[in-house]
Amino acid sequence: MLDEIKRDTPGLLGVSFGNKIIYNVIMQEAEFSYSGLSIINYLKYNKNDFVANIVMSQSYNNIKLVFDDSFVFGDFYDITNTNIESFSGVYNLMKESDVFEYFYIYDYIEDMLIIKVPELLEPVALDYKNSKDVRDYLHINN
Repeated sequence: MLDEIKRDTPGLLGVSFGNKIIYNVIMQEAEFSYSGLSIINYLKYNKNDFVANIVMSQSYNNIKLVFDDSFVFGDFYDITNTNIESFSGVYNLMKESDVFEYFYIYDYIEDMLIIKVPELLEPVALDYKNSKDVRDYLHINN
């Protein structure tokens, strides 16, 4: 049964503010066809709410699921928890990670979505507002 299938592919989701990235882990359905498209829809819906939820996710141990307009957080962790890494640190993780196959970093300053999925050798910057760019990316990714 489809209801019994659990997609537990983790991914890293973050927001870049220049050289610093605030991030958390997506625990389920990190594949582009699930979380990736939801992230794009969420950014189109309300990018400031998206950023606020990434910051708010710091108090939780993970992000269970990503929807088109919200996140489902895991268990409460700590109000002082902060997952911050340098951009170069996350980029290096993209190149050598055995833990995460999926990376989604929203660049707040450039207003672009940086994506790294197993099908790509290098991360790509996607203009998520441009439907043609998204369709072209989906065509490459399938």
